[in-house]
Amino acid sequence: ELTFEVKPQRDTFWIAHQPPYTTEDLLSLMERYAGHAAFTTIVLGETVEGRPMPLISIADPHVDMADKKVAWIMARQHAWEAGTSWVMEGLIRHLLESEEGGELLKKVHFQLFPMGDPDGAARGGVRFNTHGHDLNRNWDLVQELEMPEIHLQKEAIRDWLEQGRSIDLFITLHNTERADYIQGPDLDVGKALWEDMVQHTSFESTEGVRKMPISTTLGRPGRMTVNQALWSEMGVPAYLMELKVERVGKIEGRRTI
Repeated sequence: ELTFEVKPQRDTFWIAHQPPYTTEDLLSLMERYAGHAAFTTIVLGETVEGRPMPLISIADPHVDMADKKVAWIMARQHAWEAGTSWVMEGLIRHLLESEEGGELLKKVHFQLFPMGDPDGAARGGVRFNTHGHDLNRNWDLVQELEMPEIHLQKEAIRDWLEQGRSIDLFITLHNTERADYIQGPDLDVGKALWEDMVQHTSFESTEGVRKMPISTTLGRPGRMTVNQALWSEMGVPAYLMELKVERVGKIEGRRTI
């Protein structure tokens, strides 16, 4: 239960479940690094409401891709999960501004979907696009006009693989209320991800990599999450990572920006 008093200065005011991260914040971030030698962006297409769907590449241009691993990371499939956008911004800043990030770019090429639901983020939505589709479902039954956000991202991944390029790790970032966990295929890369998160961050999980079902609703088409579909259809080692927004025992408080 939450009780508070407020004297509104306008007819409408907003209450945020987490510190907000808007589409304008993302645009400002991309403008900040425009022209950086390791930073490039393309627009894959548009959302239902006409907002751009960006794909960011961060890579050391002096190191051949054949000599690097490839990681794809996506954030904000669900609009309320603003914490994932703060993680994504932190990652981008780390890679482009720190010495450690620069060293990492010699070993890893990053492909980033920074905002999976720009329309929802703009209107203060929860987890559905303008047509009412959950953008972390339907990855096995994509309707291009109804859910262009999924279609554009999935085609970008497919195009990458069809060019003979690898994906060594795929992570979709999420927030949940009360549990940290990683879900995905039973592979060494997923186990290593879980172990590193537990050992070196505030990540609280004792269960290892959570078993991934074939689909969210067994036997019902159109309910696969991104990690389920990418593993099932393309053999991509794809993992869903949930970070809780409630109190974290390891840091004796809530995670902050």
